[in-house]
Amino acid sequence: MGRGRSVWRSRGESIGIVVVAGPVVPASGPAVVLTPAVALGLARLYDLSADGLRAWGVGRFVVAGGALFLFSAALYRVLPDARPRLRTTLPRAALVVALFLVGSGLFSVYVSRVADYAALYGGLGVVVVTLTFFYAIGAAFILGGLLNAAMRTDQARMRAR
Repeated sequence: MGRGRSVWRSRGESIGIVVVAGPVVPASGPAVVLTPAVALGLARLYDLSADGLRAWGVGRFVVAGGALFLFSAALYRVLPDARPRLRTTLPRAALVVALFLVGSGLFSVYVSRVADYAALYGGLGVVVVTLTFFYAIGAAFILGGLLNAAMRTDQARMRAR
């Protein structure tokens, strides 16, 4: 329980975070990881040019990154008991988005070219890939939180001087 919040407010915020995170995080992952295969299928079906495929490739990162940036900035603003300023939450959110985009891009290449989860796990390959991806997203959010703690400690030291 937070120091400055009532139990009802804390529970309400927790429920709100789950309701918002439910669609945002699972939608951002497939938007980056799975859309290259969808784009190739659509390119064959609708005869898309190479420029159309490049635009699709850039667009998937912009849409997923923008949604995740807004979501993570809101999380880092709402979750702490002492509300940080918006300008202090933006670097943390940017770190999460950068880690997410780089990691999901590399994970997409790994899944499509290196790993053969279907041969190893059969029908459960999709579950293994999804859980591995969510683990990586969680690690990115934790690193953002660690940056949050480091910045807060540094700011406290600067004020103490």
